[in-house]
Amino acid sequence: MKLDKKKKRLAVIIIAICLCLVAVGGIIAYLIDISSPMENIFTPVNVKVEINEDFNEEVKKDVTVKNIGNTDAYIRAAIVVNWQNDKGQVLAKDCVAGTDYTVTFAEGTSWAKSSTDGYWYFKKPVAADKSTDILIKECAPVADKVPEGYHLSVEILAESLQTSVDAVNNAWKLSIASDGTLIVS
Repeated sequence: MKLDKKKKRLAVIIIAICLCLVAVGGIIAYLIDISSPMENIFTPVNVKVEINEDFNEEVKKDVTVKNIGNTDAYIRAAIVVNWQNDKGQVLAKDCVAGTDYTVTFAEGTSWAKSSTDGYWYFKKPVAADKSTDILIKECAPVADKVPEGYHLSVEILAESLQTSVDAVNNAWKLSIASDGTLIVS
């Protein structure tokens, strides 16, 4: 008799567990059925720049850098000046500012030259599809200093980074002030 009561209790418990499982399964199935699928859209960051400048014979003017990416970016630029012939070959002789060519940098801009790495940094973030202030107002060769068969080549090599403290610190070893401007030393 005691065994029958234990079997009955066990059977009731098993039936109760099965009913609970069926009920929970039904609720889950219902929730899955009425929930619309979620679409996880990920848009990768695109950080790109292009150089904009006016060039008239051997004079380069009004050089700016445009952010053609899809996010705000910090921008830096290196200026490489040398003598080149028409085949693109570079003369081994150094090209010296103030002696071989003149360069006038724009004043009152957000550009700052780093004393540690020689790059020019635009200290403010540049929005997508916007440009920096003018970096070089004008750069031209000194007429009697141009080697025969060569011309002055002024190349602006620009880089950009998304406006992330970690990216700027790791890649350029710079800090960002609380107002968002780069701290350039």
